[in-house]
Amino acid sequence: MEIISFYKLPEPKQFEHIPIYYDSKKEENELNENKNSRTFEDSYEIANKVKGSFRQQRKKTSMDVAKYDIRILIIIVVLAFYFLFS
Repeated sequence: MEIISFYKLPEPKQFEHIPIYYDSKKEENELNENKNSRTFEDSYEIANKVKGSFRQQRKKTSMDVAKYDIRILIIIVVLAFYFLFS
């Protein structure tokens, strides 16, 4: 019986070892370093890879602003009619 229990040793506990020099923001710091080390040519290549141009993004933003302006105008008109006819 002792021989069988010898082969069935419990697995050692596993600890999440965090070294003394552990940096919790390592990935964020690396990204910031990469951003700071880019040259003009790199930023141009990255800009070409980005989906949509600046003009397309600006058009979408202006459309969103126009929707917001229309909503405000509708609210003002509704409130004006409410106060005029109440």
